[in-house]
Amino acid sequence: MHQELRIACALIGSPEVLLLDEPFEALDAADCKVLAGLVANFASAGGAVLLASHDLARVGRLATHYAILQSGRLLELAPMHSLASATDAPTRSALEQRLWNAVGAPSAPDIDWLFSQPEIRNPARTSGAAR
Repeated sequence: MHQELRIACALIGSPEVLLLDEPFEALDAADCKVLAGLVANFASAGGAVLLASHDLARVGRLATHYAILQSGRLLELAPMHSLASATDAPTRSALEQRLWNAVGAPSAPDIDWLFSQPEIRNPARTSGAAR
């Protein structure tokens, strides 16, 4: 409910630009669909939308361009169609691959320190017997 109210407030006064930071967060599937339609209609009417999101699949369906930022620096800016091959549409995996190429793929965190705590067992180091 709060997210929908924030979006409605952003549209008051017919702005030329919408700046949306994680607008799909905490929305159910129906509300996400409504918001995606709203964003698409706003853009098709000539409005500009700058959308910050971790939801790469949704970004891939909505965006005409993408930007990759890291620590406040613009690393890459390109049209979405540049991610597509001659026969394929842009996909989440293509956008995700560009992201990892630009900023480096995430690595698994080192959590060995966690298992040094006496009250926490490491399931990989136990015999597998149920207790």
